[in-house]
Amino acid sequence: MRGGRIANHDDVVAHLMFGTWRFLLPTSLSTRAHAAQRAALFDQAFGPASPLLALPHWEFAPVHLGRDVAELHLLRNRVSHHEPLLRTNLTGNLSAARRVLGAIDPALPGWLHDLEQLTAVIASRPVAPR
Repeated sequence: MRGGRIANHDDVVAHLMFGTWRFLLPTSLSTRAHAAQRAALFDQAFGPASPLLALPHWEFAPVHLGRDVAELHLLRNRVSHHEPLLRTNLTGNLSAARRVLGAIDPALPGWLHDLEQLTAVIASRPVAPR
């Protein structure tokens, strides 16, 4: 109960942590049994809806959404643990973030573009000697 009202299904979904989404969505690394288990968890969380119904603006196969979310989850963990990002594909991570945000709402990638500073940092990154 929050603010004098009982939480409904939408409230619960809105409060799912990012790591939960990472483990609900299918990935290309999922075995058939693992993918079926994830699909069952997704159905329990959202009813008989696919990830495409939960994220109606997603334009690719559901497995690609799972891959993008897993990639962003890994990046988030690396950043939070202060791990080096020198050999990280930041351009790819930024593209994944745009795709996932666009799946939520088509206006969100534009919002990210207006706020993010990563593109300038990537452009100014010196090339490492080989």
